[in-house]
Amino acid sequence: MLDQKIKNKIDRSATVSFDIFDTIICRGCSKPDDVFNIIARQINIKEQKFHDDRVEAERKARNRKGKREITLYDIYECLPDEYLPLKNKLIELEIHAEEKIVYRNRKLIEIYEYCIKEKRVILISDMYLDSNVIKRLLDICGIFGFEKIYVSCECGRKKSDGSLFEHVLKEENLKPQDLLHIGDNLKADYINAKRKGIAAHLIQKTVKNETKENDLSILKAFVERELTNENPYYNFGFRYLGPAIYGYVSWVQQQLVKRQINKIFFLPGKASLLNKHLIL
Repeated sequence: MLDQKIKNKIDRSATVSFDIFDTIICRGCSKPDDVFNIIARQINIKEQKFHDDRVEAERKARNRKGKREITLYDIYECLPDEYLPLKNKLIELEIHAEEKIVYRNRKLIEIYEYCIKEKRVILISDMYLDSNVIKRLLDICGIFGFEKIYVSCECGRKKSDGSLFEHVLKEENLKPQDLLHIGDNLKADYINAKRKGIAAHLIQKTVKNETKENDLSILKAFVERELTNENPYYNFGFRYLGPAIYGYVSWVQQQLVKRQINKIFFLPGKASLLNKHLIL
């Protein structure tokens, strides 16, 4: 049942805007930078080193750009030279990692679906991923019906300083009182929207479990994604068999990397290690 308070806010507005990350879609990891560890494992780079280098590259990119939002390409331009031959591959892996761990926020979907039936809906995000990538993430999560996406890295403005809201009002030809913005960040989504005269609704942040096991991030997103197929066999595979197989294959991959095994044989019987071969 839709809360009457938020329903009234929506009904009074001509257009509703939503924040994207941690609002209508979530990541299956405790922190956004857990994605960097997933990338490192896929190309056998030390996780902590790549994590630290990626974090530092983003800091450098932001210092270079000043008040303007950065892109994912800006970040990877600031990685140490040792990553230069892998730059395009790493960008591709980061996008792919994001695709694997996103799922839609079930707690907000009732509000979102009410809005797309009754109002014009747009999406607004402070993010270094471009709108094409974000649209793919939304497609994966089954988020449809919105009319436009405004992303800080494309608009050159941010919610975090309020300038992106000004840009949206101008582009949409809206008066501040005609727009309702919904998001999870107190300053960016609520206070800054209010400062621009926009009605705002702050949602409760999603509580995330702390974990260092990156495979759990992918499994969590896998399980949280909505089922759209009515076939019971498909649903069983999606909910139970798929995660089980993924967990098993991930364990095998970890053993190959950890023990520097270069060949693997699948045979009946107990698993064993023999002369750099994994027998399963």
